[in-house]
Amino acid sequence: KIIENQLCKFSKYTGWHLQRSTGMMKIKLNFHGITTKGPMLVRALLVRKDETYRHFGVDRVCENHRKEVSWSGQEHVLQAAAGLEGMWQYGSRGPRRSLCFMVGSPGAGGDLEETIGLRCICNDSCSTCDDQTFKQTESSRDLLLVLTLESLEYGMILARRSIGVWPKAVVRPKDLNKPERRKPKGGAAKQIGRAHV
Repeated sequence: KIIENQLCKFSKYTGWHLQRSTGMMKIKLNFHGITTKGPMLVRALLVRKDETYRHFGVDRVCENHRKEVSWSGQEHVLQAAAGLEGMWQYGSRGPRRSLCFMVGSPGAGGDLEETIGLRCICNDSCSTCDDQTFKQTESSRDLLLVLTLESLEYGMILARRSIGVWPKAVVRPKDLNKPERRKPKGGAAKQIGRAHV
């Protein structure tokens, strides 16, 4: 469950709008029926929603926003909210930059509950890919927040959830009520225009 606030709001059309840097996405995690014992972690990472761009990472804070983060955080667009020190660390496993929250071990009935907080240092329009072959387009800007529950002991993924997220300079009511994130442009817009004539 994501808890809405002034800087993190849900749109039924375009997913979660999160104000960059100052906005916090507070997520209440509830897991039931976990049969694996031992300590667990929740890994959070950003991926590009469009399949064409999925293999390109969201793996660096852009030049404009680098001065806002510590040296160790410059490769992590997704960061932990303030006040969670000691509960998280940057993930080093796998090909993508991630943020890992230590969430403890499940109780006797296999239940586990924890609250985490995330913030995004860059806007969706920022240059956040290290790969020199990456060319930013509008569709490459759509992002998913992927959360996985993992067993520390066995290195297994036990649960996964993806959430559409739109990091932006300001969360505006006008954008929350837009039925689509962006209108077709150029030739595609002309075709739609002709169809309505």
